[in-house]
Amino acid sequence: MKKTLKFVIPMAIATVMLTGCVEDDEMSRQQQAKVANAKHLMGETKTPNITKSLERENIRQRILVSNDPNTLQWIYPMSAGRVIGRFPVKGKVTSGNKRLTTSQAYSSGTGTLVEAPDEMGTYGSSETYVFWFDPAGLIHQHRGDYFVSPVPYKIEEGYGTISTQVDESEQQNTTQYKKQMEVANKQMEELSKNNEKVQVSNPKEQGENQ
Repeated sequence: MKKTLKFVIPMAIATVMLTGCVEDDEMSRQQQAKVANAKHLMGETKTPNITKSLERENIRQRILVSNDPNTLQWIYPMSAGRVIGRFPVKGKVTSGNKRLTTSQAYSSGTGTLVEAPDEMGTYGSSETYVFWFDPAGLIHQHRGDYFVSPVPYKIEEGYGTISTQVDESEQQNTTQYKKQMEVANKQMEELSKNNEKVQVSNPKEQGENQ
């Protein structure tokens, strides 16, 4: 019985290994056939020569429009799949996760990257939300889905959905919104100029002066 097992076990192992090799060879042949077919199709389908990329042009136009402080649009915040309101937006809607400085800093002591404080001197990240300024320069924020449009569409009462019809009464407020935006932009420019005049003192220099 022991002699029989000595012959049976090696034969079984050899059979399994042979089967695995056959499967590997078949998979390799299939892969090579796919690669060869892909090369053939690439040769048959020539890459077109284009003189202008609409994809790049779309991105460029989106940046130009969204980066214009005089752009007027409307945002429709949503909650549980329903539109909960419509608000005019001055400029663009911005993610609350955006910041002006990097979130990491190099530590010379440990030689590693560590968390850097934000512009307010605090650590940690905010919850996911978006914020925007209305024509008067007042800030609003929303956590959840939203829709943005360059025209004020009506909201279907009772359904909480956006209609395809333009709200003409709201559109008539465009002139008023534009005037408010001019005033708000001037106020923001003045605020920025005053902020640039503020000199941040160096704690080290303060110690030396004392």
